[in-house]
Amino acid sequence: MPIHFIFFLAKNNVIFQFLIPIGASGLLLLTACASTPMETSVSSVLQRDVTNTLMMADSAMDLACKQRKVLSTEIIEVSPDGKSGVERWTIERCGKLVAYRVTLVPSSMGGTDFGVKFEK
Repeated sequence: MPIHFIFFLAKNNVIFQFLIPIGASGLLLLTACASTPMETSVSSVLQRDVTNTLMMADSAMDLACKQRKVLSTEIIEVSPDGKSGVERWTIERCGKLVAYRVTLVPSSMGGTDFGVKFEK
């Protein structure tokens, strides 16, 4: 069974999604990120997935910068049923703080779907 990676490209504050087939070794390299600091409602596996997506999306925002890390996370809102919500993830991009809004919703296939959006 082939392994795919969802790649996000940001341009003019709009994030485009691409599905790219990769080998298992490529997936291991992408998932070697540290855990997320601070407050978040997501599991460690989902933290890794959100972090990888943010790093790839943000790299398109500033191609010259090669240093990024998640500095903080903050729960902004939680739905009444507690199954979805919105979080703010702040990364440091070459010394500059950059915030992203992460929307979390239950997936119809199980697990959680998420979207990321650059905050101005």
